[in-house]
Amino acid sequence: MKVPRRATARPMGRDRARPVASRGAARPGVRGARGRIPAQPGPAPVKPPGSGPRSYFTRRAAVFAAVLFVVAMTVAIPAQRYVAQRQNIADLRTQVAQGTDRVADLEKQVATANEPYAIEREARRRLHFVMPGELSYRVTDPIHEQEQQAAQAKADGAWWDRMMGSLDEAAQPVEQLPTGPSAPGN
Repeated sequence: MKVPRRATARPMGRDRARPVASRGAARPGVRGARGRIPAQPGPAPVKPPGSGPRSYFTRRAAVFAAVLFVVAMTVAIPAQRYVAQRQNIADLRTQVAQGTDRVADLEKQVATANEPYAIEREARRRLHFVMPGELSYRVTDPIHEQEQQAAQAKADGAWWDRMMGSLDEAAQPVEQLPTGPSAPGN
């Protein structure tokens, strides 16, 4: 039958006694309270590789910078899209507000146009209607009327007459041709 081992009470940390051999190795040239023994020069200690002046840019810092860069790129693109979408939503809300205002204005115009006085006013203005018992006068400008008749007569001619008239105009001689350094082709 096995007996469980009892835990021994050993001091831990600084309270633990150091082995005797290590006491002198930590402080050469010092020997207890009896006196000093001069230290003997020995071979120069060999420094392990990489124990020279430390660089601020270590492997750990490079990995941290790479991870930080990847996280920044991972967050930057969705953040940019989010901002663009918010701007698009704001633009669309502005358009909706303008459309709502336009609809309200048009509804007011429809409501006004359905009033009897508005219908009468438009009939007088556009259709030249008059109420029974009223006289209507129409004034025309004779000069303007003659110009319209001449333009209509010219436009009503046959297509070959218009073509021949255009050729006749193009065949008329030019009185003076431009000369000198500003003439075309010089």
